[in-house]
Amino acid sequence: MIAWLGFTMPSAAIMILAGYGVAALENPGQSGLIQGLKLVAVVIVADAVWSMASSLCPDRNRRLLALFCAAVLLTLGDPLVQIGLIVLGGVVGAFLIRAGDTTTGEIVLPTPSKRIGTILLGVFGVLLVLAIVVGAGTSGFVAAQAAVFQAGALVFGGGHMVLPLLQAVMVDPGYVSADDFLAGYGVALALPGPLFTFAVFLGTVLYGGAGGVVGGVIALVLIFLPGALLVLGPLSFWGQIRTRKQARHVLAGVNAAVVGILLAALYDPVFTSGVEDRVDAALLIILFALLKLLPVPVWRVVAAGAIGGALVL
Repeated sequence: MIAWLGFTMPSAAIMILAGYGVAALENPGQSGLIQGLKLVAVVIVADAVWSMASSLCPDRNRRLLALFCAAVLLTLGDPLVQIGLIVLGGVVGAFLIRAGDTTTGEIVLPTPSKRIGTILLGVFGVLLVLAIVVGAGTSGFVAAQAAVFQAGALVFGGGHMVLPLLQAVMVDPGYVSADDFLAGYGVALALPGPLFTFAVFLGTVLYGGAGGVVGGVIALVLIFLPGALLVLGPLSFWGQIRTRKQARHVLAGVNAAVVGILLAALYDPVFTSGVEDRVDAALLIILFALLKLLPVPVWRVVAAGAIGGALVL
């Protein structure tokens, strides 16, 4: 818990301030600075898709699975489709993907008892079902925060995967505008610490006013709680699970599926909301060159995008 607080709280505090800053703008969609941050998001997500595809889709079957998942999600676009694709990826992985042996010998960890591990996994399952039921049966702040828990429970493959999941449950229902969403993501990319603190920004914007801090803190807890339960719960069983080839095949399929989900998110909402005209495209090319060809640290690319957007957009 102490490590989590030290790793998370600095960027979480900044994201709360960013949430108030974006909300204070009269029309965020017309701000050049915000537009520049949206273009940064396009660049970073494109780079993430390429990097993840290179490492998580090394063979033809996984590449085909990723492309299939992207095509399905772009066609249907429902949040439940993302869950179905993750499950499909695991099934395909079990039968059609042969992941290599990545075990590196015995790993000794302080583990809870199997009884405690089972209880923690049960708590995770109950909370996930409750979040799904609450999200489907209510609207407004409560439903949006339930959706944050769902996103935290379903992220596989790295922090960037939180983008399509939060987009599906925050932007599509209209809780947060696409402009605010991508602007906050651009700010999150410039900060140290985990990308999950992007949810803090969304909670702040969603609640607004004096309660923005409360909304941000609630989102912070809900986005990280599922992962904490899924780390602590399986520790009792991990020594047995990690040696099973079938488990590695399933995980390889899941990871390929999430590459496809992130690829779909790169187009919608990241590219469709971020690139509006030729000037945007020109600045996008410049930012991509800064990141990939020079290369420039990410936080400087974010700063360049914000400044460039404020000057020319």
